Amino acid sequence: MIRNGSSKPNHFVFPVILKSFPEIIKCYGIEMAHNHIEKMGFGKYPVVQTALLDGYSRFSCDIRVARQLFDEISERNIVSWTAMVSGYTRVGQMGDAILLFEEVPRHIRDTPSWNSIIAGCTQNGLFSEAISMLRRMIFEEGHKPNDVTFACALAACGHTGMLQLGKCIHGLLEQHHRNPIIPPLRSTEVYR
Repeated sequence: MIRNGSSKPNHFVFPVILKSFPEIIKCYGIEMAHNHIEKMGFGKYPVVQTALLDGYSRFSCDIRVARQLFDEISERNIVSWTAMVSGYTRVGQMGDAILLFEEVPRHIRDTPSWNSIIAGCTQNGLFSEAISMLRRMIFEEGHKPNDVTFACALAACGHTGMLQLGKCIHGLLEQHHRNPIIPPLRSTEVYR
């Protein structure tokens, strides 16, 4: 479509293309697409910028380019904020991830955005920070945890030895759970 000139793409085509990149072409594909998008003049559309940011972040390509894209987005939404926070967590820059998460406007934070920072803390060995974020999510901001939240919280409890909290979370998970595979898998981390 684009190469043979039969149709001209619009700014809604590129986010779909960027999401479809397989793991195998990762950064090379994102960089090629980014260059093409800029040449075609679609680089200033927030939806395209967010898709590029997500691509650079998802594949841990170049976090500096991701941050530059993030800074250029004129209409940030929870997707762009979460993509940038997740990008920092993937490359282990937890200080930057936490600082940026604190900048996310409270009124747009949602469970997936909280999950990104809680999971990032857990994956990067900041288990106490993960538990602290979980408490803030539930008790200060009133968001409901989901399967991902519970899985990360159980892992953090297991690594910190917080058996009582882990048992409490495991109990809540069993009461309200829809996916029967997560409780047995993650609860083993608490009880080991």
